[in-house]
Amino acid sequence: MAITASVEYISTSVNRFNRSSAASSSSLVAFGSGKFVALWDSQVSFPLYHAVILTRRFRQSPVDRGVFATLPGHGGLVTCVEFIDDSRLLSADDTGSMRLWRKLNSSVRTSRNICVLHRVLNFLIALAVQWVPSPSIQAHSKSISALCSHAQAGCIVTGSSDSLLKSWKLGEQGAHHFILL
Repeated sequence: MAITASVEYISTSVNRFNRSSAASSSSLVAFGSGKFVALWDSQVSFPLYHAVILTRRFRQSPVDRGVFATLPGHGGLVTCVEFIDDSRLLSADDTGSMRLWRKLNSSVRTSRNICVLHRVLNFLIALAVQWVPSPSIQAHSKSISALCSHAQAGCIVTGSSDSLLKSWKLGEQGAHHFILL
């Protein structure tokens, strides 16, 4: 007898750090959840009346599915999350490591979310998008508590409990993504 499993809903909690969440210029929200970075698309939430209409029409409810992905890769609790742009995400943890995530298939998205069906379609596309991590870098000796970026300059600044502020240049894609300035 074969057993099949499917994901119906992913639920998670947010870490208790004031910089552990960020929103992109589109509708994506990322936040630290334990040692994971959780992703949620805020435009997938539907008003109840849309859900009722779609449930009647398609016999299933496309209402907010919650977190659609969790990105593993940190050795400690995620303390900071920062979007550089819609296809690049930075995360840092309480062990002092930092990681860059790049979104593959980022050009795939429907035009403006004009109606509920576009939102459903964008949600399904988001499930197919993959976030690929760069190698983790040991940026500090203690927990990183501040992280910010400037996309045009390619500059990143980190602050840590080791009493240091560090400025980083985002390198070209390859083995070394961060260069300490």
